Order: sequence, then structure tokens, then C-alpha cells
Amino acid sequence: MRRPLAKQVGSLIGIGGVAFSITLLSQSMRAVEAVGGTCASGGPYAISRPCPNGVAGALPLAIVGGLIFLGLFVVCASDRGRSVAMLAWSALFLTLAWNFIDYGLKGGSGGGAGFLIPGVLFVIMGAAPLFYVVPSMWKAFLGQDPDQSAAPSPFLKYAPLPSTGAGAPAASSSWPSTSAWGTSSPAVSTATPTITSTPAASTATVAGSSSSGSSDLASELERLASLHRRGELSDTEYEAAKQKALSHGGTT
Repeated sequence: MRRPLAKQVGSLIGIGGVAFSITLLSQSMRAVEAVGGTCASGGPYAISRPCPNGVAGALPLAIVGGLIFLGLFVVCASDRGRSVAMLAWSALFLTLAWNFIDYGLKGGSGGGAGFLIPGVLFVIMGAAPLFYVVPSMWKAFLGQDPDQSAAPSPFLKYAPLPSTGAGAPAASSSWPSTSAWGTSSPAVSTATPTITSTPAASTATVAGSSSSGSSDLASELERLASLHRRGELSDTEYEAAKQKALSHGGTT
């Protein structure tokens, strides 16, 4: 069933807002790194290294806004689409990891090996969920459902036996009768129906007799027709003999 248009639009807005929030957080982080990796803003004391304009408000806005947009996406997305929400974790930590590593490799003011350690840790934290999310997304893309190894239903043993024609046993049920439900130990029928081969044998005998009789009748009619063609039987005699043969051949 096609999802409502409002939910489709909501999921697009949600995923777009998450991407914007991560980008804003990354750019704010790089702005702080550009002034040495640490800065301060506000307060009654003199600040030796003030933060770039707007960074103090952009950082919390990016974090809170990203969570709100992620929640909107989860609510509006389909069941399969919700697996994409876990990519937000990977996108966030891998983006911040790149900022740490890039800043640590430059070795500028405040940089160095101290930024490489959190960069590596963030790579591990961001890449770990991908081993679960990417295979699930690939199956969803191919239209494959997750493997279900549910055990067969125990009620299958109560299914009626298929009928195969004459001589087939009637389907029996092992459920207790209606009058037995009120007792502490309801009686369960365990009788096994007996299958005999007599009906099948009788059917085969009748079929064989019918086939033999039909063959004899056809031979007799062919013999009478041959005599009639040779002129040994007149038309009247031939019709009388044919009717007699048919009447005897049709009796059982």
C-alpha cells in the first residue's frame, strides 16, 4: 500500500535536516580548529581566544536540530526505510573523525598526535554499525525479506487428510469432542482408520469385465457387417441380428 504523501514529505524533510545538522556541526568544529582548537565566548572574564561569530550558537543548534529531524524521519519513514536512521550515527562520527584526523595531521597550532587518537576512535565508532546496516539495506534494495526460521505451526497436524477417491479414509480429527471440554482429562480419539483394498479390487474387476464385453460386441458387429456385405444376410436379417447382438452386449 502506498504511503500517504505527508509521510513521504516528512521523511524527506527529516533526512535532509539530519544531513544539514551534521554539516553545520562539522563546519562549526572546523571553525574552532582554525583558531587553535579551543575558544570561549561570553562570561565576565577577558577571553584570550574568542570563538568565531555564530559558532557558540551553531554547535548546540546542530545537535538538538539533528535529533529532532532524525525523530521526524523515524516517524514518517516506512518499516524498511527506518534502517537508514542508523546511518546518522555513522555519518556523525565519521565526519567528526575526519576533522580530528585532518587537524592532527596538519600539526598546526594546537594540533598533533593528540587529535589523531580521538579521530581513530571515532572511525571505529562510526564504522561498526555499517556491518549491520549495509547488508540490511542491500536486502531491502533487492526486495528480499529477512530470513524467517519460524518452526511449523503445531496445528498443521490437525489438518484433514486429502481425499483420493473411492476407498480413501475419512478425515479424522484428534480434537476432543464438545462434551469433553468440561472434564479434567478430555478423551482424545487415537483410533487409526483401516484401509481395505476390496473396493479397489471390485472396481478393477468391473472395469475389466466391461472392457472385455465391449471388445466382444465390436467383434460380433464387425462379423455381421462382413456377412451383410458378402450378401449372406439380407437387410432384414442383418438388422435383426445387429439388434440382438446389441441387446445381449448391453446387459450386465
